[in-house]
Amino acid sequence: GEDVLDRALAGRPAPPDGRAVVADPHDPLLRGDRIDKAQRVIVHQPVCVTQPEDEANRLRGHARAVRRWAEAGADLVMGGHIHLPYVLALHEAYPGLPRHAWAVQAGTAVSRRLRNGIDNSINLVRTGDAAQGRACAVERWDYHADTGEFSAVAVDRLSFDRNEHGG
Repeated sequence: GEDVLDRALAGRPAPPDGRAVVADPHDPLLRGDRIDKAQRVIVHQPVCVTQPEDEANRLRGHARAVRRWAEAGADLVMGGHIHLPYVLALHEAYPGLPRHAWAVQAGTAVSRRLRNGIDNSINLVRTGDAAQGRACAVERWDYHADTGEFSAVAVDRLSFDRNEHGG
């Protein structure tokens, strides 16, 4: 039968469980011609996880949603919920995607519910200039209680492939 993604894309209410997909892959803003900017989809639940215990937390319909968003031109799918920051290549996790796309998972900026010894953190996405082509840098900034400040601790440089290459 019909799933959450179908209902959301058709404009019908999805279940109120906080895990519904609500982006239209045909939205002109997502398909935009702004080749210098990263096209982002932002959801609460992760679409790709690194820990077995987080499998149950993935967005319902994640595989279908990731495929549709990649087909529509999404470069980054940004999520949260599990308080664990990382960047993963969706085109490797979901074989056969028509383009490169990346999962950018947020940690937690202010919660005391920390995981794996990682301090509070935020992600900062910096898009490249026209000379660099379509790319971005995802900077992870961790909070340091001893200084009371955030500082950059990791940088992932991501390039975006607009050409269809099948994975």
